[in-house]
Amino acid sequence: MNKTLGWMFVVLGMLSIGTMYLVLRSEYTQEWKKYQKEFELDSKYIIGGITKSKPKEIKQTVLDKLKRIDRCTTCHLGINNDKFECSEQPFKSHSGQYLVWHPIEKYGCTVCHEGQGLATNYEDAAHNQISHWEKTMIPPGLTQISCGKCHLGKNVPYASLLSEGRKVLERLGCYGCHEVQRYSEEVKPALSLDRLGDKVNKEWLIKWLKNPADYLKEAKMPRFSLSEDEIVALTEFLMSSKEKDGLSIIEGEGDYEKGGKLFRQSRCISCHSINGRGGVLASELGNIASKVKGKWLTLYLRDVHHYQPRIKMLQYNFTDQEILDITEYMMEEFYSEDEAAEEEDTVGEEEEDVEGKLKEANVSEDALKNSIENGREIFIKYGCFGCHDRTDIKTQAKVGPDLSTIGSKTKDQFGFGNIKDVKRSSENYLFLKIKDSRFFDDNAKMPQYNFSDKDMVDLTVALLSFTKEEIPLGNRVIEKNKTKFNPQGEFGLLFRKYSCYSCHEVFGAGGELSTVPLDMTGSQLKKKWLFEYLKKPYAVRTNVIPRMPRFRMTDEESKYMTDYISDVFVDDSIPEDFEKLFLPGDVDKGKRLFEEKGCISCHILGKGGGYVGPQLNAVGSRLKSGWIFKWMLNPQLYKPDTPEPNHGFSEDEARALSAYLSGLKQVDKSP
Repeated sequence: MNKTLGWMFVVLGMLSIGTMYLVLRSEYTQEWKKYQKEFELDSKYIIGGITKSKPKEIKQTVLDKLKRIDRCTTCHLGINNDKFECSEQPFKSHSGQYLVWHPIEKYGCTVCHEGQGLATNYEDAAHNQISHWEKTMIPPGLTQISCGKCHLGKNVPYASLLSEGRKVLERLGCYGCHEVQRYSEEVKPALSLDRLGDKVNKEWLIKWLKNPADYLKEAKMPRFSLSEDEIVALTEFLMSSKEKDGLSIIEGEGDYEKGGKLFRQSRCISCHSINGRGGVLASELGNIASKVKGKWLTLYLRDVHHYQPRIKMLQYNFTDQEILDITEYMMEEFYSEDEAAEEEDTVGEEEEDVEGKLKEANVSEDALKNSIENGREIFIKYGCFGCHDRTDIKTQAKVGPDLSTIGSKTKDQFGFGNIKDVKRSSENYLFLKIKDSRFFDDNAKMPQYNFSDKDMVDLTVALLSFTKEEIPLGNRVIEKNKTKFNPQGEFGLLFRKYSCYSCHEVFGAGGELSTVPLDMTGSQLKKKWLFEYLKKPYAVRTNVIPRMPRFRMTDEESKYMTDYISDVFVDDSIPEDFEKLFLPGDVDKGKRLFEEKGCISCHILGKGGGYVGPQLNAVGSRLKSGWIFKWMLNPQLYKPDTPEPNHGFSEDEARALSAYLSGLKQVDKSP
């Protein structure tokens, strides 16, 4: 018995010694210690001077506000030192200026890169997918996902994927079907469908519902993969909305030639594209004659906002005859060649067409009502109301899942189903879902979009940036809400009638086309010039195609807008009546400066000059002298992206240039 106990003690002792050895060996050979030793050796060659052995220690950053503890710098030892820019990981320094803007002691590492901050080896840090940790590290190319936690605005500096993804989300109106908290106040992204029965041809609508991209390659509306029965019912429902009192009629015939001239003079192409060429603010017009009814078009041009209250299009002051002319031109000029060919192909099928029309005429009223009601249910089922207004549809419930915190979902919370041979990660799921809406579920209601590869990556990044994580206010960058300028009275009516907001920025809001804000226009432009310009706008830069529409303003309208702009859109720091401060000899001095600085290389003056900046012939009739003076002192103060160099003029030099340029006036030919 004693012998047996002796052997047991020997075995237990050996096991204890072995265990102790393994523990000590494990502790001595810790991965992080190995890296620190290697870093010490590398430092001798890279930064020099380190010959003394440093104690090995775990480096830890405690972030109470962010509720994180990071030990990443235990191994990533060169992260803050530019001299390790060419080193291999884990010693490589962090790229760019990001650590200058986001110091480790304030933000740590995992708030941007995710992973397990307490880990001290490669595997546990979740560089790769591991089963016991929800958030693996974000793939290097997609780190911008985390920028969205703190940067809540639409444009995030140095994060192009995130910024572009948010633009895609807004442009396509994902918030129409999905709850997206940051976009809860956005207006619906598509036009109202009220009175659609007066507007479009039924044949066109059927084709559109089958696949919008067949009519317009760049169509924003996706393909819903509707069945034929669904398309028929939805068509009947949409076409059932008409003007209750009936459409009035503009009597007479239009003139094609006059209409074409008027179309070009009105510069419709500034906003609309024609066969892919032209503006980007409004709809494509290349095939519009195969879509809309001529009768509707005449009435739409007469009162745009009656049919689409939220549309950005301005209201032209066309006469009834001019409306008939421009309608005649558009209905004849902008007709799809494919539609025309299709008509020719069906000439021999007259009997079948007649038979079809007879059948259509014999449809009972009850059957039509049932079809319309079925169409209403389909309209609601697919959430069409999320993008389009229709006054007889009151429901506001979103048909898609809430996306407000989708970035916080783990890979196991996404519906991969039985799909195999697919990497199971949140970014991969979203990318594949965006690419093919029915990739994971053949019965999914989500429609199919025509995304480019870049759009899919951008949108994936934007969606994953929406998380539950609450970042403290001190760490967040909140974009100030731009208060939309909403003028009242007569000017407000004119401002909305001519849709100034669609192109111009006013007090920090609006402005989708023009880079010229209206805030200081009254301090910049002379009243007489502005009055004439509003009546007959032209391009100030000779190399720029005129884009400002010819509104055909009345004298009264132009005067009212000119007076308001001159009195309200002013900068008090820009002096009025600056001419009183001109000194003898300023004109000659200004002319010499103009020539010495080579201004003629960018500006046209007389019969020569460059095409970079605006032409300066008669600039004194256009710009106020006080504005010229302040502009010369610092052009970038008023337009940060201007190519005009800042020459560092003194006030005397700026005054002399203002005197010279203010004297370049148009000859008054009036009697």
